[in-house]
Amino acid sequence: MDASSETSIYNAITAYQTGKYTSIRKYATAFGVAFTTLQNRLSGRPSRRTGHQHRQILSPTEERTLIVEEIRYSR
Repeated sequence: MDASSETSIYNAITAYQTGKYTSIRKYATAFGVAFTTLQNRLSGRPSRRTGHQHRQILSPTEERTLIVEEIRYSR
């Protein structure tokens, strides 16, 4: 999921906490987020990216470092 989608989800969750609308579906529609995604996040379910980090060999920081070094040495 890209950064703009994560931002939309975050904004929808923040707005949900203010209590403007009466249903999760209205927040999902207002922020352009899938209803089930918003519902899952509100119930505490992590994103796919963060939910599967424990299965990866490298951490996100290590991945970025490896990419930077690869680019540096390929020049």
